[in-house]
Amino acid sequence: MTPAGFTLSSAPSGLELPASARREVLPRALGFLLLAAGLGLVATALVPGDATRTLSVGIGVGVGVAFTASWLIGAALSFDRDWNRFGLATFGLWPLRALVAVVVVLVGTSAGLDLAALVLAWLVTQVAGFAIETWAFMRLAAISRYVGPPDPPAGGASS
Repeated sequence: MTPAGFTLSSAPSGLELPASARREVLPRALGFLLLAAGLGLVATALVPGDATRTLSVGIGVGVGVAFTASWLIGAALSFDRDWNRFGLATFGLWPLRALVAVVVVLVGTSAGLDLAALVLAWLVTQVAGFAIETWAFMRLAAISRYVGPPDPPAGGASS
């Protein structure tokens, strides 16, 4: 039985997240992300090459960090909200991320950057970001509590 006007997209997630959970998980996840980015930049500095390649890798890592950080923040802030809010906070930012990607590639091409190094650094940072996002989701899920769907109103419409 489903209450009138109740759809999956407007359904509460059924999760209750303590107020301290975001303060616990988000700083750690962002710290892990910055650590991964720092390790990537240090490794780049140790590899012999020209300044253009180093700059390209730095920009690629920076864009990967920005993409992952925006996803982590959006997901952490909307983890226990309805699916519409969660989707907007995570997937809903794809047009902005796509615009950033296009601008970075166009500017990088016109500036003579090493696009292969830029894209490879970006992808490696994204893969590290996926692992960090997975860790953050697992921590938020472990901390949250399932409260179940709302009961239908008495005498209300049912399907």
